[in-house]
Amino acid sequence: MLSVSITVAAVSYVFLAMGMQQIARSRGINNPWFAWVPLLRGWLLGCISDQYRFVARGSTTHRRTWLVALPVLETVLWIISFFVGVFYLILSAEPGSALDTTSIVMLVLLTLVRLLYFVLENMAVYDLHRSCNPENAGLFLVLGMVIPCFRALVVYMNREKELVDVPYLVGKVYDDQLAIALDEFNIHLQP
Repeated sequence: MLSVSITVAAVSYVFLAMGMQQIARSRGINNPWFAWVPLLRGWLLGCISDQYRFVARGSTTHRRTWLVALPVLETVLWIISFFVGVFYLILSAEPGSALDTTSIVMLVLLTLVRLLYFVLENMAVYDLHRSCNPENAGLFLVLGMVIPCFRALVVYMNREKELVDVPYLVGKVYDDQLAIALDEFNIHLQP
């Protein structure tokens, strides 16, 4: 049973990486190979989401930054929690002491950071689905949360689709400010 789980996880990892890499490459996003590195995959997912948000709505969300910063923050909090736990054991602190309270605070912070990451990641995944297949984006998001390998398969199947649902750029006056924003998201239009 464990070997089946490991095989499904490995296959899902490969399909998701291949799909995200192709989507990033076709949209002109720099470093599409980031799809193969776990922390950098968050950056790439954020880039895809940020690009879609800009093209579809004209807004910038900087999800790419958050999808890298939150796992780093979580790691730092885990390291601090580890040392707090070690000090707790060394000092054999009594229940209700400052170290006990610190442990609870760290657990709450870790939970909040993980929850925030979960929400932002799923918002970015929704944007990815919406940019490829807008009519089924919500369904794909929910099924991807419930069925472990579903997200990877959908991203892989949609890897060749063009960016859709982009009303923000229709009829937009091409000026220097728009050119800078388009350049940031690697969108190349004729002025």
